[in-house]
Amino acid sequence: MTEGDYLGEIEDWRAGLERSLRAERSWLSLVGLQWIRPGMNRLGAGSDCDIVLPAGSAPERVGVLILEGERLVLQVQDGVEALLRGAPLTLHAVRPDNVPEPDVIDVGRLSLMVIARANRWGLRVWDRESPRRRSFPGRDWFPVRPDYLVQAEVEPASGEALEVVNTLGDIERSEIPGWIRFELQGVACTLAPFSMDEDGVFLAFADRTNGISTYPGGRFLHARPVGHGRLRLDFNRAYNPPCAFTQFASCPLPPVGNHLPVEIVVGERYRSGFQA
Repeated sequence: MTEGDYLGEIEDWRAGLERSLRAERSWLSLVGLQWIRPGMNRLGAGSDCDIVLPAGSAPERVGVLILEGERLVLQVQDGVEALLRGAPLTLHAVRPDNVPEPDVIDVGRLSLMVIARANRWGLRVWDRESPRRRSFPGRDWFPVRPDYLVQAEVEPASGEALEVVNTLGDIERSEIPGWIRFELQGVACTLAPFSMDEDGVFLAFADRTNGISTYPGGRFLHARPVGHGRLRLDFNRAYNPPCAFTQFASCPLPPVGNHLPVEIVVGERYRSGFQA
């Protein structure tokens, strides 16, 4: 690949991230996350509801969310149009985001999805008319530097556990799928990914730029396999987690061992003041 091809590939990838961030259901259009308590939860834009939707975005009373154990049912108020994949709902057992094909329910200009985090269930709310989709000035990037594209070795792990804390304070423990070892700026580095399969790895890392020129909570990175137990680790593709754009996301933080002892002055910078 020529240098021009490489730079073009990076630019195309960045443009794709920008388009996804401005989509109708994106982190910029996310306007709420409220927790669902056991029993009956009145849902709507009315101030007397248990889960209050943004004023003027939906009917005063959309219906009732009923949580009993691991089952959540939405009972829609008579006369209210709530759609699932274009079909109207009246009474529906809602599929949360921890199962395949979770439900996204459209009410007015809003989209609603139930999320499962630790032992809690919450309602995530998007507003396709959110002004932040138009006012956001765009992602901010460091210049591309090919010296931050490295080849990494993947080594199997032997049953070690990875402890991951998210921005809500929840802690999850899982088995480390493998170790990623590489050298950067003459320094030996090791990372533990969240996931690893034939398509590559996904991980979060921190470095010495966090809180200065990059997001304080670290950045995300996907890496592609190149065969024979090796990865193409390109820090020019490091990008901010959803929590850099909204307070209503729940992002995993880099594990303690994923704090790199170097400055990663490539990838996405951080624009403070645009988290809402």
